Amino acid sequence: MGICTESALRTPVTDEQFFFFPRKALSGKVNLSTLKIGHHGPFSNIRRLSNTSHPEQNSYFPTEWTVYWEDGSIWKKYEGPLSHDFLAAFEDYTQEHIFQLRGHLYTMDFKQSLIYNHNTGNSHTIQLRPTYRSPLQMLPQLWTIPSSPSEMHYPPTSNILGEDPTDGYNGPYPAYWIKRPEGSVPFAQEEVLPSEAAYQTIYTLFHKSLSEDKVLLLSVHRIRNDFLWQKYCSQKDLMSQSLSAEEKLRLEKHLFHSTSAKRLEFTCQIKFDTHLSGSHMYGRGCYFSVNADQADRYSQAGKGGLRHMFLAKVLVGKCTRGKKHYWQPPQIESGRECFDSCVDNVASPNIYVIFNSYHCYPYFLISYKLLSDPVVLDD
Repeated sequence: MGICTESALRTPVTDEQFFFFPRKALSGKVNLSTLKIGHHGPFSNIRRLSNTSHPEQNSYFPTEWTVYWEDGSIWKKYEGPLSHDFLAAFEDYTQEHIFQLRGHLYTMDFKQSLIYNHNTGNSHTIQLRPTYRSPLQMLPQLWTIPSSPSEMHYPPTSNILGEDPTDGYNGPYPAYWIKRPEGSVPFAQEEVLPSEAAYQTIYTLFHKSLSEDKVLLLSVHRIRNDFLWQKYCSQKDLMSQSLSAEEKLRLEKHLFHSTSAKRLEFTCQIKFDTHLSGSHMYGRGCYFSVNADQADRYSQAGKGGLRHMFLAKVLVGKCTRGKKHYWQPPQIESGRECFDSCVDNVASPNIYVIFNSYHCYPYFLISYKLLSDPVVLDD
């Protein structure tokens, strides 16, 4: 039995091996340079599967290769173009390939993963890896096939207020084409397609602080809970009444909040739990962050290394510096009115603490995994 890697799985580009867990066998590891499996389980060998890199033979989606060479203990990316002869030799499993580059004569030993410079006598270990291309990069070459008939009737979401997670929409639940929850479950979730404007915005926000070389975004889902949405919008209306036009622009933010698989359903069904906080540095409330990497520090991996994070709508309102003993925001000095939230830094907040569960709504759910986590394989 064989398994394939790299074309279907992602690993950090400089890692020479990854660990995996078949469901009914002992764990194992794969060396990506030698393509050897480090255990005696149900898998006997491994091979790379890829399309040709020749654009004329595969004009729609040719494989792009990246070369990394080892300089001491550091892997460096080769930035220059790769010749068709070089790639053809690699893809044809040729053991050696001799070529000239910038006046130097080289021999590439693909079997040993070594490149030898005849002019200098130096040799380096190298790796060739398929270049990762995100769903947004591949979008022009892909056709999105609807998984259900309802998806075929989606309107262009870029024209719908509230679908862009950075606008200030306030009204009925924007993704009206999602069916209302049925039965005893008070919420519905439906996947956001990569072709939608909302997905592209979320993808960019998520990877702004979490590199594609470290995490793999698996899916984004909309969460529809009409009860929570109405509570949230009512609270937003109430808080907006006494605000100036400039203050209204600062009232709402879209912030990240990590959650465990055990807490996922509770949040989607009932609310964010403002009394359950893993950290009390800025108050005993629910913590949200501007950047995804901050939220990821508190994430808990579930089965197969799967992790979850909300991109939530949050009414931050008027903020003040938080303290450990706060159970609610303190009063504003100018009167009896209280602040709406606490932060780590008033001048440039990265963390917001919310004490009222109706001040936040679980708008989008992001599922992802760390590339450093073991890979779970199906037998």
